[in-house]
Amino acid sequence: YMALAPSGIAEVQKSVDCIYKRLRSRPATASELVRGGHRLFRAEEPGNRPPEKLLALSEDKVIGQRGIYVKAKGPVPCGAKATVVGVYGSGHTQELELLLDKDSFGASDLHGRVQGMRGLMAPG
Repeated sequence: YMALAPSGIAEVQKSVDCIYKRLRSRPATASELVRGGHRLFRAEEPGNRPPEKLLALSEDKVIGQRGIYVKAKGPVPCGAKATVVGVYGSGHTQELELLLDKDSFGASDLHGRVQGMRGLMAPG
């Protein structure tokens, strides 16, 4: 397994919070360029899962990797952004510790490793 120490997680959280603070202060633009648009998925019906080709990215996840939570009826809202702060196992049995960018009522403190309502364990 690989996992950041709580002090490392606090540094990641501080950096993410700083970026969001800067974004709030900048003026909104009419449009923004989206890279990787071919990987966007629009569910036509509630509960639809993305195609396997979008989920099968082959490589194991690593500490510091950014991602978006995509489970429609999960503990946190679909679309929640997060940073990987812990990786346990590999392949289909992989579990990830995620530091959410924003508080969520369905999140936890990962047993004291992150600020309350910012942590989540999720399958890799």
